[in-house]
Amino acid sequence: MQKRSPNHSQGVDVSHWQGDINWQKVADAGKRFVFIKATEGEGWTDPKWKDHALGASKAGLSIGFYHFARFKNRAEAVREARHFVQTIDAMPSALPHVLDLEVTNGLSKVELSELALFFLENVKKWTDHEVMLYTNANMAANHLTSILQHVPLWIAHYGTDQPRPNKIWKKWRVFQYSNRGRVPGIRGFVDLDEMVSEVSDEPHTYTIQAGDTFWDLERKNGWAHGTLQKLNPRVNPRRLQIGQSIRIP
Repeated sequence: MQKRSPNHSQGVDVSHWQGDINWQKVADAGKRFVFIKATEGEGWTDPKWKDHALGASKAGLSIGFYHFARFKNRAEAVREARHFVQTIDAMPSALPHVLDLEVTNGLSKVELSELALFFLENVKKWTDHEVMLYTNANMAANHLTSILQHVPLWIAHYGTDQPRPNKIWKKWRVFQYSNRGRVPGIRGFVDLDEMVSEVSDEPHTYTIQAGDTFWDLERKNGWAHGTLQKLNPRVNPRRLQIGQSIRIP
């Protein structure tokens, strides 16, 4: 799996444990994205998820949401997926919807992997939105199977610049490299993450369509927040005009 790189975007992931957050300070510290815990199990909702989402979005960060898995069978996986989707449905998200898989609940690696894929397929079907799997290096190496190999990976492994390898994924999309980060605007420790840019290395042109919003542009093109300004500082994605063509160098 690849190492960390200065070219990657920096971000955090949060839940209610971080309490109130000054998101403008987080953005000013160079963080460009945040994954926010929204739900867990079949009925629990993080009490701070909406506050975090609105605050981070207002500060200009790209936001995404994750669900902490507790399911042990397909019926529970369906109910958890529905709970997650219904909770976040009205909130725009530029980043993938994430399944947080950290416990086996006594399931075999085959059973757990099939249920994880089943959950993600349902979320993708119901939202028409990209999905991603979060797990730690030990789970990836010992408790999952290659049925998940085509699902983008958010991997956790602390104290290293390169996650422990596994037989399923050759690369990660997001790397959670610390759970004891310090970031202005956030009291106490916070998880630190690094994300690979989804922008193609090849130049391309996109023409703004009628009805496009800032969020639509990010989803259609895989642009993380700030990418347009980073690649072309003259472009303000919130002031794009219909018919305007943007060349991404």
